[in-house]
Amino acid sequence: MSETMEFATQSCTGCRTCELACSYHHRGVFRPSTSSIRIKGGDQLPIFSVVLYLEDNNGHLACDGCRGLEEPLCVKYCNVVGREELNGFLQEFKKKCSS
Repeated sequence: MSETMEFATQSCTGCRTCELACSYHHRGVFRPSTSSIRIKGGDQLPIFSVVLYLEDNNGHLACDGCRGLEEPLCVKYCNVVGREELNGFLQEFKKKCSS
């Protein structure tokens, strides 16, 4: 199984709030370097990529879909434009993890 899944997104604004929310879920602190989600791009291109970690990797923790919460924190705190798209990525991610 691959360590990550990466999704190109048109709606992400690159605010990285999802990374902060995720790190808080895992560690109780705002430290994106431990997050299960990472936003790549935006430096040269207007398109960002959403990376989800399937396994612990270089300090990043594996995504657990915010098990036990009604809504994953990355989705809950995503800007309104990207929320639906991010939720779709998470559903695809969960399917891959369960297979």
